[in-house]
Amino acid sequence: MAHNRHKPYRTSMIDVDGGASLHCEESGAEDGVPALWLHGGPGGSLGSGW
Repeated sequence: MAHNRHKPYRTSMIDVDGGASLHCEESGAEDGVPALWLHGGPGGSLGSGW
């Protein structure tokens, strides 16, 4: 499913365990229905068993 890229109206970083951090972006209609999209990063694989 392809969507047009919207410029985020808010960005932030969230510190997590192990010295890593998560980059967060909020975009789209501020009064719209919220949706959460997560994607993997380094070490984020489930491995070949899945």
